[in-house]
Amino acid sequence: MIKCYFVDVKNISSNVSKPSFVEAEIEQLADLILAVDGLLRPLILQESGVGKYTVIEGHQEYYAAVRAKEKDIKKAEMVNAFVIDDNLHKSAVEQLTLLKQLHSSSSVVTPTID
Repeated sequence: MIKCYFVDVKNISSNVSKPSFVEAEIEQLADLILAVDGLLRPLILQESGVGKYTVIEGHQEYYAAVRAKEKDIKKAEMVNAFVIDDNLHKSAVEQLTLLKQLHSSSSVVTPTID
């Protein structure tokens, strides 16, 4: 079962290193997280211990959430996330992989600001 939670950023880790991402983009996303009071696309996590989580999808968003918390601990302490059960991990990863393939092969409509 997939469950949606608010998870404390300090209880999340990523196995993708932060230098894999552009620092300016992390900074910009952190500011936007603070501006709208959260992530518009929740992290996808797997429980890695009691109250501990590992990012399956959303590594850059995770690092931006960490930065947002550094900027404003009260406003960015928690992040919305889907937590995937261990028995669904393989299917979840397959779905994410397929969605990425579909996304990259189709024309994407980018929302505009009026």
